[in-house]
Amino acid sequence: MTQLFQRFGFRFDHIYAYKVKPKEPAQVFIKVPDELKAAYHWINVGVSSDPKSGLNPLKMLLENYEEDDLIVIKLDIDTSSIELPLAMQLLE
Repeated sequence: MTQLFQRFGFRFDHIYAYKVKPKEPAQVFIKVPDELKAAYHWINVGVSSDPKSGLNPLKMLLENYEEDDLIVIKLDIDTSSIELPLAMQLLE
């Protein structure tokens, strides 16, 4: 996905990747292209759909970024009880 944005001149400042299944950081970062490593944030915990939780990625975005920032979200959680509430929060 990042390659498409790069073709149009977009550079990612931050990439946040959450994964609940434990994984060694070395296994993760070996797959990250060199040009993205400085922007890549590996968060090896599951997310929460609770809007007040520190593990809600949308809460983190709202608290740390501005309205005019370009934010791209790829939401792919294999648990509908978490993914659906997050999708609804995005629509709000």
